[in-house]
Amino acid sequence: MARIPLISAAYAGKSVISSGQECVNLYAEVVGKFDPQAPVPITYYPTPGTVLKSQTDNNAPIRGCYRTSLGTAYIVSGTNVYYVAPDYTLILVGNIADKPTQVYFKDNGLVVVLVDGSNGYVINIVSNQFAQITDPNFYGSDFVELLDTFFIFNNPGTNQFYITASNADFGMLTNSSIEFGSISGAGATYTNGVYTNVPLTGGSGTGATADITVAGNVVTIVDVMSPGINYVIGDVLSANAADIGGTGTGFSYTITSTQSAFDPLDIAAKSGFNDPIVAIITVHRELWLVGNLTSEVWIGTGAADFYFQQVQGAFINHGCAAPYSIASQDTLTFFIQQDMQGNGLVLQGQGYDVTEISTPRIVEEFKSYITLADAIGFCFQIADHAFYCLVFPSASKGWLYDLTTGMWSEWNWTDEDGNLLRPRANCCMFAFGVILVGDYQYGKLLQLSVDVFTDEGNPIIRIRTFPHLVDDDDYARITYNSFDADMEVGTTLDLEALPQIDLSWSDNKGVTYGNPVQQSLGKTGEFLTTISWNRLGQARDRVFKLQWSADNNTALNGAFITRKKART
Repeated sequence: MARIPLISAAYAGKSVISSGQECVNLYAEVVGKFDPQAPVPITYYPTPGTVLKSQTDNNAPIRGCYRTSLGTAYIVSGTNVYYVAPDYTLILVGNIADKPTQVYFKDNGLVVVLVDGSNGYVINIVSNQFAQITDPNFYGSDFVELLDTFFIFNNPGTNQFYITASNADFGMLTNSSIEFGSISGAGATYTNGVYTNVPLTGGSGTGATADITVAGNVVTIVDVMSPGINYVIGDVLSANAADIGGTGTGFSYTITSTQSAFDPLDIAAKSGFNDPIVAIITVHRELWLVGNLTSEVWIGTGAADFYFQQVQGAFINHGCAAPYSIASQDTLTFFIQQDMQGNGLVLQGQGYDVTEISTPRIVEEFKSYITLADAIGFCFQIADHAFYCLVFPSASKGWLYDLTTGMWSEWNWTDEDGNLLRPRANCCMFAFGVILVGDYQYGKLLQLSVDVFTDEGNPIIRIRTFPHLVDDDDYARITYNSFDADMEVGTTLDLEALPQIDLSWSDNKGVTYGNPVQQSLGKTGEFLTTISWNRLGQARDRVFKLQWSADNNTALNGAFITRKKART
């Protein structure tokens, strides 16, 4: 009996007759580098299942999710923006435009800024106050980043990007707030004292408060504590007499200057080539300006005219074919490539260099889709494995690239008819100690968990095909007497369940497969169950396939086969 270890990567060769093995809803773990005496160098484990944590009241697609620097979290479902409480209660904080776009977020510890491609919105992290950015110097944006205390935006359809003032707060971002003013009327007959957080009334704005000092029965000092929003130069403010002692009259305060987060001069352009910026991302305190055809890296230098400057020589002759495919993990950047020569490669950027991580089979697969442009990318970590995920909505396909092993696998959802479709995940965040994803269809917030083996109780189909089995000497027919799957068994938690696994095989080099034959994965505690199939016929080039959807943990090492060369 010979062992067949699964040591070769799936989706390598362009053709199935080459080395195009399948790996669906499984990921590889290389145990050989930690334990040279392990039975096999690679074992395959199930990708995580999903658990429903909450659901929006509008049941609309979740367009974005974000965990703030303070540990709080927000999601956007359709037009609704929700605060996510630690117990996963969803609290509506505002509404945005009804668009089919993804939504991206960033925060500076004071506010969260979110953009949808055209519009920008701000959330006060402390109060959850919500407002739209209406400043005329905000030009819209597809992405928002934060670097060195500055919010950074791309100007859609151009090669330009622009920044806010440092540490911009809610008032500065939503509109003009009070910067300076002067006492234009000291009033009379007020009661002497210092009055704190006095609301200022009047003018065109709201929300301003001040500490007011009265001496000699007149107002002598006005120290603005909260600058409010929507004020303009020349606004005359006052205060209720009761708030500053007694029944005095005549106090007024005139605004002489306002502050805004947006300076029309704080704008720059990607200069290496004039293709438009389609995505921006910060990695390792550096700003990547990813264009349609080329990319550049900028850093903060503190220059007086514009804070950011291009890193000399950091020019990349590759752009991005799918803006939403861009994602980062640690010091790595990932996106689907496009340049003057073509598109469709998956690139990994590190430092100022990029390398291809896609395989011929992956590129061929992606090129067969209706479009690449709608691809969505994000990263998450399961145990000690970090993954870059790519979801193609139009093609209804999902893929995982394992940064630990460099291997690709399909990540799919199984519908009620057994069809493999795109995963439910439309966006991802790590919040409250777990990985959370937003459902692309029904407004569900789902947890990814390696301890769950279903999608909200629905089966997950898992598939692994084996390498081609060929007689290397003379391409002779081989008789297969038995096939034993080398798997963990007896792990189901349901005492009444009898989980099953299917074996099928192809004798035309992996193009089509015959009818599956089913065997037991063992009841609870039946750890010595042998998963065996016998009298499997003859073939010159055979490919075996295992498929299962059991609601229990599994681990696949490969298989054992008994075979011999046929007489003819």
